[in-house]
Amino acid sequence: MKSWDGDGRQNLEQKLRRAFGDIRSFWGCKDRDSVFLYASEEYGNIIGVKHHRDVEGRTDFDMPCRT
Repeated sequence: MKSWDGDGRQNLEQKLRRAFGDIRSFWGCKDRDSVFLYASEEYGNIIGVKHHRDVEGRTDFDMPCRT
């Protein structure tokens, strides 16, 4: 997994929000190893994390529900 510093994470989030920010839906973005880089607030809510950013660095197998 690639380690993101604060600036890198903020830059990624800004790019994703520009690309998908108007989409009010359940979605997430993963890297080539299927590790989450970001997920929408709606996605975070349906999988049961406290904050949608809690998915970062996790795979589907690390989530609190079966995905």
